This record gives sequence, C-alpha cells and structure tokens, in this order.
Amino acid sequence: MWPPGPVWVVLPTYNERENLADLTQAVTALGYEVLVVDDASPDDTAKIARRYRKEDKRFRLVQNKENKYLAGALNVGISKAKGKFILPLDADNLIAPTTLEELSAPLLANRNLHIAYGAVLFVDADGVTPTVYQGNEKSPGHSGWPPVFRSEWQVTAHASDGRPANLVPSTALFRREVWELTGGYRRRYRTAEDADFWTRATSYGFLAKRVTNSDTLIYRNRQESMSRVEELLDWQRWLPWSQDLSLPPAAIASVQAPP
Repeated sequence: MWPPGPVWVVLPTYNERENLADLTQAVTALGYEVLVVDDASPDDTAKIARRYRKEDKRFRLVQNKENKYLAGALNVGISKAKGKFILPLDADNLIAPTTLEELSAPLLANRNLHIAYGAVLFVDADGVTPTVYQGNEKSPGHSGWPPVFRSEWQVTAHASDGRPANLVPSTALFRREVWELTGGYRRRYRTAEDADFWTRATSYGFLAKRVTNSDTLIYRNRQESMSRVEELLDWQRWLPWSQDLSLPPAAIASVQAPP
C-alpha cells in the first residue's frame, strides 16, 4: 500500500465529470495524495473517480449519500485525510506544478506558521486566458489580491463595494490541527465558508502568511459559480469582536513584510 504523505489535497466535487479527469491527473502527477469527495453528484463524477482510484493508489474517493454543500464536503474529506498538511481545492480551479512544494516548505521550516498561501492567477472561464483587471493591465491575470496578511484586516476590512474583504485564498495549505481545533468549516456560511474558516482560525491565534509571490492558485472566473450566483454572506457580522473593533488577544495584528 502506498504510504500516506504529509500533504493531502482534498477535492470536493459536485457534477464535475468534465473537470475531474484533467485535475486529478495534474495533481497526482506531482506525487501527492488526493482525496475526492463526491457530494452526491447525479452525473458520472463518482464513476470517473473510481476509475482513477484503480489506476493510482494515491487517489482516494469518498461518496456522500446526500449533498452536504461545500463546507460539509470539505469537512468529510479532511476527516478522512491522513496528512498533517491539508490543501482544499475547488474542482473549478487548478494549482501550479510548484504550489505544494512552495507552500509546504515554509510550514516545515517554521512550526509557528499554520496557514501558507501565495499569489493567485485569475483566468477566464476557458481556464487559459488571463483575466485583465483595470489598473493591472501590465500583469494580466493579477488583481492585486491577495495581500500580505494582517489579523485585524481579516475581521474588519471591507472592499470598495462594501462587502467584507477576505485576505486568504480558498486554496491555502494549512496544518491539520487548524481544522481540528476550530471545528472545521461551517455550512451556515455558504458562499463564505472559507472566509469564515480563515477568520476564526487567525482570531484563535493561528498564524497565516503569504509565503511567496509565485502563483499558487489558478482561479477560474465562472459566472455560474456559487459565489457569483448567491449573495456573499457577511461573515464578519457574526463575529462579536469585529463590531466594536476590540480584538481578542489572539488576534493582535501579525504584521509581516512582503516575501
């Protein structure tokens, strides 16, 4: 049996038969463990996943009997994963060939670092063409987000449109104990489950840091994605310390210099 490695990619899926083949081949080719959670898909997602399971023992499949939505699927997958580092990855997106190496190295070198992330390359729905943002025309695919991390910004900052401003990409590498000690992702924060997760984790004292300027996530802009179709929940309003700006001791600003 293939021994479990320290880094596991957890891949929640729902009706992803079109994306699953390319994505799983790309990730397993890097030599890491991949755990796919089929969230009760009515299409052939599970069938395709089982085929890859037969071909590569690093590939694992968990099937939910009922749809648990993204937060629930992530929690199921992480509970089954055996690695000490977890990388959640939406099936719409991709990671660069060097992503896992670049994010795991700082965590291995610094026991006091808990969440590591890098830059994000935004591409159009075709998955190839870099999205061009006003003001960043000279760097196609880059919007200027995410910035370096500061705890007080995560619980208080808002974007220009008034929405709460999350600073950490949904795909970041974190220590397993972050998930265990915070209680995992919360289903009630549907469309903002990752923002809530990072906010609670860093408010509890876990340290997040942008560890590289390299693109570690390739994010596909799709109009039909859940965050675009449904209203993004204001997770900050559910945190009592974000309203009076009186941060708990664990959330004292962790100011970092750019990498």
